[in-house]
Amino acid sequence: MYLAVKELLFSKWKYSLIIGFITLIAFLIYFLSGLAFGLANNNRSAVDNWQAQQVYLTKYSNKNLLLSQISPAQVTTPADSVPLKVNNAVTEINKEKVDSTIFSIDSDSFIKPELSTGRFIDKSGEVVVDRSIDPENIHVGQKLKLNGHQEQLKVVGITDDNRYNTLPVIYVDNSDYYAIFGSRNINGFITQKAGAVKTDSELERISTNTLINNIPGYSAQVQTFTLMIASLFIIVGFIIAIFMYILTLEKLSIYGTMRAQGISTRRIVSSLLWQALIIGLTGVGIALLANWITMLFLPATVPFGANPWLILIFSLGLIGAIILGTIFSIIKVVKIDPLEAVGGN
Repeated sequence: MYLAVKELLFSKWKYSLIIGFITLIAFLIYFLSGLAFGLANNNRSAVDNWQAQQVYLTKYSNKNLLLSQISPAQVTTPADSVPLKVNNAVTEINKEKVDSTIFSIDSDSFIKPELSTGRFIDKSGEVVVDRSIDPENIHVGQKLKLNGHQEQLKVVGITDDNRYNTLPVIYVDNSDYYAIFGSRNINGFITQKAGAVKTDSELERISTNTLINNIPGYSAQVQTFTLMIASLFIIVGFIIAIFMYILTLEKLSIYGTMRAQGISTRRIVSSLLWQALIIGLTGVGIALLANWITMLFLPATVPFGANPWLILIFSLGLIGAIILGTIFSIIKVVKIDPLEAVGGN
């Protein structure tokens, strides 16, 4: 480690450039992963909060909750399940119009959300809303309208982190749902139990993960961000490999002299690995700090989420890519002939 630190201090400007590059790439990875996690969470958080195992939809729905239309008169409710009605609506609140997703469930349903403020609906004319519908001004007792319906609905409860397909979820009474949308059809039945259950032939049973993956745009979005982040890891590995290889070529004579003086190859290799580790830890550390500061100043409307485990995996992956890139230089050092390196015959 001593040799590594001495080398870093001696060529501090060169290594500062590579640390700066790693910092920028790492920050970009953290920021993109935060956006990817935030967007994914906005698509699926309401479903995750059900803590359910399976969903029953109509066979023709293509596993899309909104496209599933189940007539209560034609289909028998599966055992140990609760019904869910879903629709999209334009919500008028504080003289602003906001796109939203409407969930209609029974008041004793196990999929009702946890509330941060207020209570759950127990009669018509009441709603529970996700805070993101109006983060700055939403409060219990506020009135809103759905799809231009004349009757105003009263907010009696507020929940956090309940969104479906990126839209804030509003929970309404079954009678209000019928008055607004004119339909008694059910979109799906939700169950906490996994495994085969005898159901109506018109229904198919899918997992909640399958339901989430079939939310329009969700899979494409996740795959796009995954490809971008993976590409950045590859870029980091290549750049570090090229940089360290060039530095190694510049110092072949020095390494040869060290070998001629009896300094072991193991010690030189150890020095290079320590250099890579110090460079990686410094760049990643600065990037983490920059990412944290950025999070503090992002507006609430930006779908950004920090997942500690994801950050840890990416940090280890970055450092691993840096060390892997350094191995190409180590191969060159191992093959050094001390006599040739110092200009001998």
